[in-house]
Amino acid sequence: MANHNHTTKVEVMAIDMELMPLKSAARDASDFGDRVTPEQMARYEVESLCSHMMWLRSWWANYGQAITAALPEAARTGHDHFIEGVLFARSVNKTAGFNLGEDYMRNYSWGRSTQTVRIIGGAA
Repeated sequence: MANHNHTTKVEVMAIDMELMPLKSAARDASDFGDRVTPEQMARYEVESLCSHMMWLRSWWANYGQAITAALPEAARTGHDHFIEGVLFARSVNKTAGFNLGEDYMRNYSWGRSTQTVRIIGGAA
């Protein structure tokens, strides 16, 4: 069980590393001059929320069926939030013109990617 929790944290780290350029670009003061305005920060925060919702939907698409089999009532309770949340995020994404790479998120391999294996000291 402890190993599973470690793997989960490592997989999250791998995703975070893949998104780091996006995060860095948004927070880079040179993109905004010397000061980040409240409007720019709000836009970044909304973009981040949309991105996280799309990642969660991708995760749910991969693991939702297994969770439903193991915990049907819990899965039913959460399912609509994943679906409705991503529909809202897509609408905001389209309106605001964010480029979130939804195809990449949708097709992400939630198993152990080669990047994840490299992080935990596996294959070179």
